[in-house]
Amino acid sequence: MAEIVIIYTSETGMTKQYAKWISQELGSGCLILEEVTAEEFLHADLIVFGSGVRGGRMRKLKSFHYKLKKSGWTGPVVYFATGGAPYDEQTVSEIIASSFHLSEGRSVPFFYFESGLNFEDMMGWSRAVMKLYRFIIEKRKGKSETDIGTIQALSESYDHSSPDYIRPLIKDVQKRTGA
Repeated sequence: MAEIVIIYTSETGMTKQYAKWISQELGSGCLILEEVTAEEFLHADLIVFGSGVRGGRMRKLKSFHYKLKKSGWTGPVVYFATGGAPYDEQTVSEIIASSFHLSEGRSVPFFYFESGLNFEDMMGWSRAVMKLYRFIIEKRKGKSETDIGTIQALSESYDHSSPDYIRPLIKDVQKRTGA
């Protein structure tokens, strides 16, 4: 049986919840990026890395890649990101383009899961940035439908997380590992 390790970083707990659901489904270990050492995942046949999205890109992806490089590990990685925006192909394409430096024709195994916003658990700086962003959009003249939806989404905490969203990732990992 393939050894799969789930590594995640989570500011408000939403990515952590997805990492736990994935870990349970795959019967895998689940490690926090900030606490993981290279030795803890060197035995893995495949790593699943997840983080939240901030400013259209995956948070702490550079830290994860630094730890991989430092360890010398070169196996396959499947990525997932969580965010407050509903799933759509354009959102996913923009996150991939902003997060990864891919050469033409190359792709990365990537999955996006809608989660939400949790202002109560958000760090002060992050909360302030979200409120400032909402304020800027509120002051726009001729707001679009997207602007109105964004204002509403940034008004209070919400959680749209669902274990159903992880199904495609689970299937992909099982296919890659022959499970």
